[in-house]
Amino acid sequence: MDVRLSPFTAHMTSETVLDPVTRSLSSVNRHAQPESEGVTTRRTWLSAGARAGLASGLVLQIVLIHLIDQDWFAFAKDPSYVQTGYIMIEVTGVIAAGLLLVRRNWWLWLATLGLGAGPLFGFILSRSVGMPNYRDDIGNWSEPLGVASVIVECAVMLLAMRPLLDTWRQRQF
Repeated sequence: MDVRLSPFTAHMTSETVLDPVTRSLSSVNRHAQPESEGVTTRRTWLSAGARAGLASGLVLQIVLIHLIDQDWFAFAKDPSYVQTGYIMIEVTGVIAAGLLLVRRNWWLWLATLGLGAGPLFGFILSRSVGMPNYRDDIGNWSEPLGVASVIVECAVMLLAMRPLLDTWRQRQF
């Protein structure tokens, strides 16, 4: 019996039969189901397509939050580097959201992770120590739009981490 293990393995079970090559791997996922080719994969609560669709929708929420914060298309956020950051988030967010629906690869998931991490980092900086010529929001942690932004950005980062970790694990073996 040829048993191949996926890089997603996590738990060792006594029911698993291992050949000498796969014995060197430290763990076997007890929830794995063999596919038609004999390769085991990990069951997930969210399929790749559903994950991409959800991430796409959440990225569009990030774009929407930033459009609302800058008074839609007024483009009057001061200082100008903050406005430039907002425009970059909005343009790359729309592009990434569209691409996530038609294509999924590691660099797109990395960009999605950045679309969550970048604005979150800016939020933390602007609320804590402030940024050059931008100290209006220091201590303003409970602004409703900011709180919504943090929640959505964290969700996007969590959704993007799984495919990136899966890709990294596949390249390790």
